[in-house]
Amino acid sequence: MAGLVKRPCAYCGGRGRVANMGIMPIWKTCVVCDGFRFVFTPNSFVKCQYCGGTGRRSTGATFRELVRCKNCRGTGWAELLLIPSQR
Repeated sequence: MAGLVKRPCAYCGGRGRVANMGIMPIWKTCVVCDGFRFVFTPNSFVKCQYCGGTGRRSTGATFRELVRCKNCRGTGWAELLLIPSQR
C-alpha cells in the first residue's frame, strides 16, 4: 500500500483561497483543499499530464475561464498514465 504525501494545493497555489476572474476579485475558499492549503495524495502520484500540475484547464471559451482539471480533480497530482506513442 502506498503512503500519502502532503503537497501544496495546485488549484489555489497553496493560498487556501481563489479569486474570480472579474474586474473586482472576490476571494472564496478553495474547493479542492477546502482552505487548508495542501492536499494528501498517494506517494506514487506524479504531476498531472493533462494540466501540467496546475490543477486547472482552460474551457476554450472567449474569456478562457479556468476550471478544475478532470484528471487530477484540481490537486495537480495524478497516476502516471502510459500513453501509446503515435507512429
